[in-house]
Amino acid sequence: MVVIYKGEIPMPQQRILKLDKADKTILQILLENARTPLSSIAKIVHLSKPSVLNRIENMKKEKTILGFVPVTNPFSWGYSMYLVLLRTDIAHQEQDFATLKNSPNLWVLFYTQGQYNAIAFFIAKDHTSFSKNWQETAQHLHIKDWKISEFQSYNFIPYHLLVTAPQLKEEHERVLKIQALTHTEAEILYALQTDARASYIALSKKTNISPERIKRTLQDLYHRRVIHRYFTLFDFYSLEWRPFIIRFKTPFTSSKLRNYLLNNKHTNGVYTLSDEWSLLIVAQFKDLYEQRLFLEETLSIFPEIQDYELSILLEQLAYYPLPDATYKELTHKIN
Repeated sequence: MVVIYKGEIPMPQQRILKLDKADKTILQILLENARTPLSSIAKIVHLSKPSVLNRIENMKKEKTILGFVPVTNPFSWGYSMYLVLLRTDIAHQEQDFATLKNSPNLWVLFYTQGQYNAIAFFIAKDHTSFSKNWQETAQHLHIKDWKISEFQSYNFIPYHLLVTAPQLKEEHERVLKIQALTHTEAEILYALQTDARASYIALSKKTNISPERIKRTLQDLYHRRVIHRYFTLFDFYSLEWRPFIIRFKTPFTSSKLRNYLLNNKHTNGVYTLSDEWSLLIVAQFKDLYEQRLFLEETLSIFPEIQDYELSILLEQLAYYPLPDATYKELTHKIN
């Protein structure tokens, strides 16, 4: 299959930050598990705990590390996920982004460049609940074009961008178990979402739940895949990576295609959707050559892919592991 580069998106240039080998190893470990203890990191990089902490704080100060979050899986607690692609009026873009960020069902919001300038993920109990919430949000937006799809499946894989870090061992087998979140689980997850490295004692002060119970609950949520990962948000551009959201148009999504994308070094998120654009991935590349090579290889191996669409991810504007509406529903704190 010949790849036609229609409306090619240039890669924006931003500041480049140089990290030494120890910094790269520390960051890669935190990408794989943001809750990795300082003592474990220190053993791997052969530095003291204070030195590791100082390097992490410096990366936060330089805004290479933007925060630590739990990556949640709404399917695991019986909720549905929806994709909304938006092209809004540029003159009202800032206002529209603020409106989207305040939507109570918002899960993730990306600022992008391409056919759409915003890509939003929402979660809701069901389609009726989502439609009601979306209609309330949409009436305050200056929308020129938009498209909605429902997610059928979702997988998150940590980025392997920097160095090969030792794999963190799983103590128990993790199995996706669809089970409603309890009041206590929702309280703990809601408290954790602003800082995935928060100590059990700090979380206890926020929730009035004992540290021991918080530890047991988080272990259970992790093993049930309610929490996919403890992830480190970081600045792609300062590390010379360019993130893209790519949609593929295909009449069906084979397990072979899905596994190929899941195991590809460029991807960290693979989603199947309910319409003819049945696959969406989050991928990163060093340059346009690397991006083209990825597309050429993928399209040549899988001729069932009829088309693709690129959007460069300029910024992640919001991520709410447990959106306000969901938290209130689960804890019965409805106004």
